[in-house]
This record gives sequence, C-alpha cells and structure tokens, in this order.
Amino acid sequence: MDSAPSAIASRVCRSWNTPNCEVIVVNDGSTDKTGAIAKEYGFRVITTENRGLSSARNTGMHAAKGEIVAYIDDDARPDPHWLTYLAATFLTTSHVGVGGPNLPPPDDGPVADCVANAPGGPIHVLLTDREAEHIPGCNMAFRKWALQEIGGFDTQFRIAGDDVDVCWRLQQEGWTLGFNPAAMVWHHRRNSVKAYLKQQLNYGKAEAVLERKWPEKYNAAGHIPWPVAFTSRGSSSSSAGIEDAFIKARGAAALFQSIYQPASGLLSSLP
Repeated sequence: MDSAPSAIASRVCRSWNTPNCEVIVVNDGSTDKTGAIAKEYGFRVITTENRGLSSARNTGMHAAKGEIVAYIDDDARPDPHWLTYLAATFLTTSHVGVGGPNLPPPDDGPVADCVANAPGGPIHVLLTDREAEHIPGCNMAFRKWALQEIGGFDTQFRIAGDDVDVCWRLQQEGWTLGFNPAAMVWHHRRNSVKAYLKQQLNYGKAEAVLERKWPEKYNAAGHIPWPVAFTSRGSSSSSAGIEDAFIKARGAAALFQSIYQPASGLLSSLP
C-alpha cells in the first residue's frame, strides 16, 4: 500500500481472513505525521523523499516478501474479504494482475456523491465479465514476478497514469488481467469541486505523458478508443466496438479527462 493512512492500515490484517498478510506503508515524503502515526500500529513503514506515485509503488514491491503485491491508495479502504477474493482469482487463473470495483462510501456527502457520478474518475475497463483491459491503482494486485519482469512502474508517472501504463505493458507481453467483482474497496471521492478539478488537471497531465509513450493507443482525434464495457457503481454499459464521442484535452485543456474512461460532453455531464 502506498501512503495509506494509519487508521486504514490498522484495520487491514485484523479484519482480513488472510494469515500471510503483510502490510507495507510507503510514506512518500509527506510533511505531516503519517509515517510516525503508522508505526504506532505495528506495520512496516518505509519513508522516502518525495519521488512520486510510481516510485512509491516500486518501493513497496521491492520490499514485499510475498508472491502477490496488492495496492490500495490512501483515500480507499478495503472490504474485509478483499485479499481473499484477489487471491482466489490468482489461484484459479493464469492472470498476472487482478482488480475489482472501487465504490464510493454512501455517507461521504452530496459533493463527493456527485463527483463519484461525474466522468473522469478511476474505473476498471472490462473485456469480459472476468477479464480486464485496465484495473485502477486504488484496487489492483499483481504477481510480483510479472511486475519485476517488466521493470516495475514507470517513474515518469508521478501522480497518475501509472496504472494504465503498467496494464498495457503487461498485456504487451501477452499476459492477461483478471477482474473479481467481489474484491471491492471503498474509495473516497474528492469532496469539493476545486479538488475534483485539480484531480482532473493532474489526470490530463498524466494522459499527455501516456499519449507520448503510447501513440498507437490513441486515434487521430487524440482519444483512447476503449474497446469494451465500463462498469461503475454496479451498473454497466457496453460500447461494443462503438467509440463514444467525447471532449478530450491534450494536456488537460478540457473538463473531463479520458485517462480512465471516455469523457462525455459538458452539457450531458451537468446532470
């Protein structure tokens, strides 16, 4: 786990029915008391200078002793059976990565609820009910050997985009990603419009890096033609080969970034 708050970490292994659970908190140069507080709960804390999200993920990967490395973000908390369902999928498939849904807590308030339903949020992208094209960073797990084989996360992605990039690189090797709808985490959304727009700006910057690295993934209009069904908050809609029209900004010029899903137009997004 990267930069996970101590309150989340303290509940992790106590509530999971997983005997070989190891929690690593990577404190990526925070200026508050995150590192000191996390140590009070007995979990391993690794403090580094601020090197960005991908570097923090790599630090956790190299320190992990297990065969599976599971990642959760500091604004998410896992279901008690999260690891059980992830591990079960690894045991019954050859997938090198597995993810699940990230759902907004129902009591985060009206602004966070609106943000959860707005376009541009982190979301899984499915090829089938059980195979994913992309799994978001707040709920993803990988076979450690596969991550090591591709050299870990690309450290040029400091804020976002690292999960999209690592999924594409794993698939480039001919490997597949799985999805388990029961392996869920509760993911707190931004609770103000200002914070949401700042997040979209960062996503746009990350998408600009992705487009430079993966030009073949983008069409002539600068869109990622996601090929499949997008599932959010328990509902799904299939694009089945039809590319949705949406506003996309090169370098975050539009309101809703398509790094994680197709962005819709402004008028259709207002409701």
